[in-house]
Amino acid sequence: MTRPVVFDTWAWVEVLRGTPTGAELASRYLDNPLQQVWTADISLVELAAALHRDGVAPDKMREAVDAVVARSSRILYPDTPDAVAAPFARAALRLRRQDASLADGLILAMARNRGADIVTCDEAFVGEPDVVCPRPTSNP
Repeated sequence: MTRPVVFDTWAWVEVLRGTPTGAELASRYLDNPLQQVWTADISLVELAAALHRDGVAPDKMREAVDAVVARSSRILYPDTPDAVAAPFARAALRLRRQDASLADGLILAMARNRGADIVTCDEAFVGEPDVVCPRPTSNP
């Protein structure tokens, strides 16, 4: 079995918007029965906030969040080791990107504590050794 991945909010937004990158993510990860795709609970909140910012109605927000939960192999909830590691992870992210959030640090800590990679092209994460920033394949 392959190493599990944590889809960051960025990845879920790409999938839900149906972008070319989102289609590639769905094909590479979500449609692969051997791949575990996990989602941090805080990403559900970030997703709802992004949809709210975009003016999406509450019932459509709920449908989107429910779709993410349904397509996730597992929803991750923080525990004590995650809580302790999150501020250190955020500090490390802020060495490259000053606006890295505590949520970013928590997602990084949760993934690392569980031996998973993070799928995202969010600039707060790019450059970390356990982050995969996928690029869609092109058809010539």
